[in-house]
Amino acid sequence: MNAKKWVYFLGFICLIFVLTACAKNGETKDAVIEMEKSRHFTEEEIHEAMEAVKEQFQSFEGCHLTKLWYSEEDYEKEIEVYVNSGDEVRKSLKKEDMIILFSNFKTGPSSINQGFNPDSTYTDWMWILKRNSKTGKWQVIDWGY
Repeated sequence: MNAKKWVYFLGFICLIFVLTACAKNGETKDAVIEMEKSRHFTEEEIHEAMEAVKEQFQSFEGCHLTKLWYSEEDYEKEIEVYVNSGDEVRKSLKKEDMIILFSNFKTGPSSINQGFNPDSTYTDWMWILKRNSKTGKWQVIDWGY
């Protein structure tokens, strides 16, 4: 390889390193967690749903989860809206196999790449999760306001 190609190659490698170093996964470790008592879900079920949300949140590049919570009153209100405002598939979902969690998070300067306003705070962000059975694993199926 001649010197000019070698310089281009090293420059390309440095560029790749810089780009991957700047791409930061969504941060969840300092999030405040709140769980209300529920007559629909056990504490363990809510905790498992929260873990699924944290895992999904890691794809929110440059964002920082500040609070994640379960509210029984808000769940009961929002689950009705979610199920009844959708198509036949959504209307066929069993409410006992769905949970809605809520969060607040901050975005970073690179969050515009994902459709978020950069350097902003999002509050009362909903996470809709479902499972295939009472003992199934929670999966995030939708999120937003």
